[in-house]
This record gives sequence, structure tokens and C-alpha cells, in this order.
Amino acid sequence: MPDAKSDADANAIRQTYYQQALPLGAKFGLKREAQIKVDNAVISDYKPSGLIFFSYPDQASEKQLTDQPEWPAIKALRPKVWNELRIYSAAVENDLDLNLDPAKYYTLVVAWTNPDKPDDYQRYLAGIENEVSNAGGRFIYKMNNPKMEAHATDLKAPGQLTFVEWDAPGGFAKVQATADYKASVSYFQSGITKIEFYEMSVNGKAQ
Repeated sequence: MPDAKSDADANAIRQTYYQQALPLGAKFGLKREAQIKVDNAVISDYKPSGLIFFSYPDQASEKQLTDQPEWPAIKALRPKVWNELRIYSAAVENDLDLNLDPAKYYTLVVAWTNPDKPDDYQRYLAGIENEVSNAGGRFIYKMNNPKMEAHATDLKAPGQLTFVEWDAPGGFAKVQATADYKASVSYFQSGITKIEFYEMSVNGKAQ
């Protein structure tokens, strides 16, 4: 999730970074899968421009890349290019379809779960799942306990990233109006210590 600097020097260094990082990563199976734009940071002090999905064949391949002697110098370019670059990673247990649809809308929730009540956030999600479906939503991917990289924040890694596809904008607002949501929201409140909520679309549509 990048928040890019926009000055000419940063743009030039960004090209250098990509020219070095992407071919090196490709040697170990790094692949760019999809990209989506952030339309609105509904709840967040962080203002990324988008969400970009990359994949490796396995975790060992990622380690092979980061073990390369030239990698530290490439990685050191990031603060010159981005105000912040947050990278979340985790092993995917099942095949994931990332054919993002320009006609759909998307939300991402980044949740720092409460260690004192570790099950409450999952109870909340389970409690609203039917209403998400009724409102035209589908849970695309839940990234649990990801590893997090960032150069401009000391935040610990979140407990879960939840990515949802919606048939129309405002889908989550419909969920919030339901009885199931109202019955489950207390688990949301007790189950997290921090939350970020983003509205997104493939073509950068206004929400």
C-alpha cells in the first residue's frame, strides 16, 4: 500500500527502484497480480494511493530475494520514493482469484485485533456474513496475522486484512443498518484496538 512522493527526484528514483527490484524479484518468481485504487480512506490517518497485489511461488522464494547481496541497497531507496510503503505478506492457503472487476466496488479493513479478546473480531465477521451477502458483498480474501514492512511507522502488524467485493457503492452502509450488524457490533468494538477502512475501485470511481 504505497503513499508516493510526487517530486521529480522521487519519480526518477522510483523508476530506478522498479528497474532494479522487479527483474531481480522475477528471478525468484515474483509476479504482479492486480492493482486497485483507493478512493477514500474512510477511517485512517494513512493515505495510500492504492493496493497492489504481488505473489511469490512460496515463502522460500521471497527469502531468496531478500538474501541477495544487492537487495539492501535496493530496499534503501524506498524512503526516497515513498512517504510510506506498507507491505503486508502471508502464505495463501487456497487458490485466490484476483480478477478485479471494473464494474464492482471494494473495501479493505485493516484490523489490529485485541489480544485480550482474540476471538471477538471473528465473531463479529461471522455475525455479519449473511448481511454482507444480502447487500451484494463477497469476502474475497482474509489475510490473517500478516508480516508487515514499513519504513515510516512503528506500527505492529495487524491481526487481519479483510478484502470485500461489492456490487454497488455503499454496500457496507446497508449492512450497518441491519439487525445482525447491530447484534454483532459489540464484538467489533471489543475485538479490535485499531482499525483502518478503505473504499476502493479499479478505475478510481468516487464513492
